[in-house]
Amino acid sequence: MENTTHMFSNGKESAGNNGTVICAGKIYETYLAITDILIILIGQPVIAKLLWTAFHSKKNDILKINLALFHNIQYLLTTLHVCIIYLNKELNSQIVSFITVYPLIGGPMNLSFICLERYIAVIYPTFYPLLKKYKSREGCALSMWFVVLPTATIKALSDRLNIVSNKIDFIAYTIL
Repeated sequence: MENTTHMFSNGKESAGNNGTVICAGKIYETYLAITDILIILIGQPVIAKLLWTAFHSKKNDILKINLALFHNIQYLLTTLHVCIIYLNKELNSQIVSFITVYPLIGGPMNLSFICLERYIAVIYPTFYPLLKKYKSREGCALSMWFVVLPTATIKALSDRLNIVSNKIDFIAYTIL
């Protein structure tokens, strides 16, 4: 008797000739859970160290604190995703949509602001003190949040409603 297995990506199970059951949806969910756990275990100590250095230095760097806050929220969402991955399939797809758009836009945007600030400090040292005067760091941090949260929320909601999803994908990848 031949051992055949059928795999479906929609989470339905099918038995082969001898009763072997393999479900691609379960394998995918397990892969996502393991990936989420590894992200948390590797990333959280790094963010803790970043927060430690940011708060214990003489100069509080709002961009470093913003980067750490951004990643802590990402790890919180990842933890939520690990908890929900097997319980609610609809909410799972929304969280995955939010988690994929959130770091794709926010991470590079935040790091770009940090690099821009350092670039100005090195290349234009006389102009650099004006950045502190006009609160540019706070403006950069706020602008990152004003772009990331609405875009990720619209993407997650559009996946649920099956509308505008391709346009949001295009906009998200065009920004990068």
